[in-house]
Amino acid sequence: MKKSMVFTCIAMLLLVFPGYAQTDWQLYDDFNSGQIDPNKWEIDDSSATITVENGRAKFLHQAGHANDSSYLLITKSLRTIKGLRATIAIESCSGDVRARISSFIGKIGDDYVYTAHEIRADRDYISSSLSIIGPAPDYEYKKDFYWGYFKKPNVYIGSPFTMSMILSRNQASYGVEGQGELEFSFPNTLSVTDDFFKGIGTRSVSGVGTCTVYFDNIFILRQPIAPTDNLLLLDE
Repeated sequence: MKKSMVFTCIAMLLLVFPGYAQTDWQLYDDFNSGQIDPNKWEIDDSSATITVENGRAKFLHQAGHANDSSYLLITKSLRTIKGLRATIAIESCSGDVRARISSFIGKIGDDYVYTAHEIRADRDYISSSLSIIGPAPDYEYKKDFYWGYFKKPNVYIGSPFTMSMILSRNQASYGVEGQGELEFSFPNTLSVTDDFFKGIGTRSVSGVGTCTVYFDNIFILRQPIAPTDNLLLLDE
């Protein structure tokens, strides 16, 4: 499907959402328990085998699953989370499998605004994107709202990248440690979402190739009690 590019990115080497310090991030899981904690994660392993190995979540994405994703979905207090950070390392990869952190942000009419911050080893890039997704149960992809790319590192395979995103219904920022940030501002404030999906995982469009990906040190940023203006996912 041809992608409709509606907006371009603004590359920045600044902190966008000022006022959030490193200490505001809370460790959600470091997988040192040796297992996937069912109190923290819902497992969607339709196209990948998900285990814990040496204190990291391991996704072995399988071939033969076109347009399919596998996730560890965050389950605890989703409505208050406005930031997600993870360290991602691709050990080996073929085909178009990508490793990512992702979330719904808000709605435009009946459609959802979905975001992904991902690594694609086959194309040697790290990107961030916003897409328009149709309503449940199909969640049909409709078009791209925004797409931005980070500076290419020297080595993708085997190198860990600490990636983060901070989201509101007015703007989104994406960071890669050591490579700066990208920021996007919505022309109009999004409506509040009724789906609070957030997770880490893998996806392939073609279904060709396999990929081994490790996720570690998952941090979350929760919205403060006040002020409440322009925060993501406010309670109804």
